[in-house]
Amino acid sequence: MRRAGIDWLSSKEAICAIIAARDARVALLGFDAARLGGQMTQPSMVDSRDYSSPTYPSVPDPYADAIQFISERAESGLHFEIVLGKENSN
Repeated sequence: MRRAGIDWLSSKEAICAIIAARDARVALLGFDAARLGGQMTQPSMVDSRDYSSPTYPSVPDPYADAIQFISERAESGLHFEIVLGKENSN
């Protein structure tokens, strides 16, 4: 669902996007979560992650962390914006 220039993905679509980014070696910087209804977009900071922030706790595998986190919320009605960086050369 596109709203205000942002592509909001269902949990299933978000997980597919994260897997595709991992396979293409594109850095996963984080994801934002929101509840969408009518014309309303209600961000959920508690359901969002910023792997690029120096203040966010380090995780060994952001892709696996994001997939697990979003999977646990699959029935919550949340939508996700996936934030990607550049392709990794490692």
